[in-house]
Amino acid sequence: MLIKIFFYLHEEKNKGYIPDGFKSRTILTVYSPVTYKRRIYKYWDEFWYRYVFLADKKLQVERYSRITKHLKFKILNQNLKYNDSNDIKKVKIPQTLYINMDETFVKLRKNKKLRKYRIRLVTFHTGYHKFYSTIKRKALANKRVYYQLLPISRKIDTADFIADVEKMAKKFYSNVENVKIIIGGDGAPWIRNASQYWPNTNYVLDKFHALRYLKQLFPTRFNLLNQQQYQTSKSLFESGTYSELTNHLKQVIIKNEKTTKLKEVVTYFRNNSVGIINQSLDYNIGTSAEGDISHIVKWLLGYGSKAFHYQTFKNMLLLRTAEINQLDIIKYLKNEYHEEKVREQHFYWKSYWSFKNNEEYVAKGSIVIAETKNYFSWLNHS
Repeated sequence: MLIKIFFYLHEEKNKGYIPDGFKSRTILTVYSPVTYKRRIYKYWDEFWYRYVFLADKKLQVERYSRITKHLKFKILNQNLKYNDSNDIKKVKIPQTLYINMDETFVKLRKNKKLRKYRIRLVTFHTGYHKFYSTIKRKALANKRVYYQLLPISRKIDTADFIADVEKMAKKFYSNVENVKIIIGGDGAPWIRNASQYWPNTNYVLDKFHALRYLKQLFPTRFNLLNQQQYQTSKSLFESGTYSELTNHLKQVIIKNEKTTKLKEVVTYFRNNSVGIINQSLDYNIGTSAEGDISHIVKWLLGYGSKAFHYQTFKNMLLLRTAEINQLDIIKYLKNEYHEEKVREQHFYWKSYWSFKNNEEYVAKGSIVIAETKNYFSWLNHS
């Protein structure tokens, strides 16, 4: 192994890397502390020299880390309990598959800069749990999660995204093609148009967002007329009578300053007319998309304006969703680490002069996958 590394490093002299001295390093392995001396290489990057330890890249040793990954995984194996299954156990859907979609935005630190990211969250479930649900608090059965974490500037093609969601549903559940499917959300175009890309699905507008619009239009505090108009609008929405709802909104009595808001509400309901009509479906039990965003994403941030490092928040989100999806956490971390190091070696072992203007490597686990394609999730690595 050491002989192979020597010849690899010797070849780098002809690929744009310039030797620039040596530096020793001590790292703790599963056997004992190991001290080794590695050569420093530098290369010109448009305005200044950049430095890299190619021996560390070949040995898959992380920057600033004092222990090897092998030792980290050995410690995790001894202290964590996890599902030791190699495959995802598919669940049979009793009657209906419910899919809730929503997105939120977070600010994360990356390369010493605060950047804005988009999180698209998709939750699957098969209805209310018969044993854990109560009258006041409903528990969802067979819940699974899929998400994408991307820069705000990255555009997401709706057709590709819905295809990924359908693919994930078939990984989680065994009989997706033979059951009824409801897609619920807040009325965003990429959600309400999902049925166009996934046939035999029904879109349902999230009741939470619809009633919030009505409450903004009819402030009910100390106003009996607004209370009556709000309750009537709410009943028409829940019954799925879209035509009666729009006719009622055209006849409501409001203040002049609420005229613009009324037009906004009418437009919102018109764009989501199908989602309102489907409220009357006998197998519609509502949407919990907003609650999922709160419990899975915002809960990690502490419901505050914290700005985590990108990698830290990504790891927190991975562990949170892995717990819900009942996945083997340690196995995933091993696979992710191995894939990232293979990509890193491939990047640095190419001729520097050939890739300097075409590629940009970010050594952050599966970030490369996340920023190039809609495959950022646990399960695409399974």
